[in-house]
Amino acid sequence: MRKYFLLCLGLIFSITLLAQEKMYIHKSDKTSSEILISKVDSIYFSSDQLKAFFRIDSQLTEYAVSEIDSISFIDYSNTIYVTYNGTTASVINPLASQGVSVILNGADVTVNSTSENTDINYSLKGTATEGTFKVYSTSKFNLKLNGVTLTNSNGPAINIQSKKKCNITFEDGTTNTFADGSTYSTSAEDQKSTLFSEGQIDFDGTGSLTVKSNSAHAICSDDYIDIQNGYITVSGATKDGIHTSDYFKMSGGTLNVTSTGDGVECESGYILISGGKLTSVNNSADVKGIVCDSTLTISGETIKLTLGGNQSKGIKAAQKMLFSDGDITISNSGSVELITSGSGFDPAYSSGIKADTDVEISGSKITIVSSGAGGKGITATGNLTITSGTVNVTTSGAGATFKNSTAVTDSYSAVCLNADENVSITGRTLIASCTGGDAIDSNGNLEISGRPVIANGPLSVV
Repeated sequence: MRKYFLLCLGLIFSITLLAQEKMYIHKSDKTSSEILISKVDSIYFSSDQLKAFFRIDSQLTEYAVSEIDSISFIDYSNTIYVTYNGTTASVINPLASQGVSVILNGADVTVNSTSENTDINYSLKGTATEGTFKVYSTSKFNLKLNGVTLTNSNGPAINIQSKKKCNITFEDGTTNTFADGSTYSTSAEDQKSTLFSEGQIDFDGTGSLTVKSNSAHAICSDDYIDIQNGYITVSGATKDGIHTSDYFKMSGGTLNVTSTGDGVECESGYILISGGKLTSVNNSADVKGIVCDSTLTISGETIKLTLGGNQSKGIKAAQKMLFSDGDITISNSGSVELITSGSGFDPAYSSGIKADTDVEISGSKITIVSSGAGGKGITATGNLTITSGTVNVTTSGAGATFKNSTAVTDSYSAVCLNADENVSITGRTLIASCTGGDAIDSNGNLEISGRPVIANGPLSVV
């Protein structure tokens, strides 16, 4: 009786005195139903006062009074609010009548949107010790992180099963944290990381995000990732810190990665870094700080990479590498790895910078310190060209002999600069200090002109 009286009083007061557009029925299961007030024909109760009836566009909807926690009225909003609290979550959905449904199961929140609205916001806050946020959407949307901590022991914390773009914003002054578990539940859907998306991801905002993965990548998109602003920390990842398919771009913000796999990997596309600050620590064997299967361009940014595993690479690309600006520091203590081949071995080297084609440097400040056995500073399968900038490479790892694949005795040694084709140094200052091998090693032509070049170690032209 008391709830019936309060509901009646609230309805009468709100409808007669407030000029709001929508009414929200907040239910005991933590979900909310949205009703456009302009479409409400009538509201009445059963004679026993146990049921409430809402006639909306001639359609009658029935609610048990006992399941209604409260009723509120607000103006039109594009934002769906999700609040996590331990093992539960609550949702305010102002777009329920416009193709956006939200299902709650404890603190697992699943959104299914067929709306054509391309400016829908999902605002997440609160903490869930066992919770997720999962989205199916036919249109692009925005994810607002407003101080949210999610841990999911059997899968991604954020699982975007939509191929449309998601703009992820770290709200001003907020700290946000996502973590997964050591194993994922079996699923027919991709779930490759703690924060996963089938579509594109843009990161922006002035708050921070910390992501940890105990069994997969930390952040992954099957499309592209674009970091424009914000403070992102990958505190640990069993696989890659950042993993993407089409391309990776960074024009601002701060990205700090610690991972067992690669720091940043673009699976099939290019990498373009033009601003911000990026650090990565990767100490496993055969990993890379930054790697892609297409072109790699660095035209700005402060980059600091630390590697410790054998045959590791600081920066690697399958196609051309272009360095026109930015301050890049690479410390690699990884050594050569002798891989069984034929009747002997094939050496796999650790390198600061490695391109499967050409390397072009025209303005960057690059500092590389390689201390592992047989370590390489900069190596190009094609040409190495330096026209401006400051390149400081130090290699100190020892060399050794080994049996090659034809059982013939061969040897390896450290090299500061190496190219299978030509080396051309025509401007600014180059410092190459090599105590364990060649300072500059070229299998083609070696051209040095312009500003002074200081090379401590042999210059080799084959």
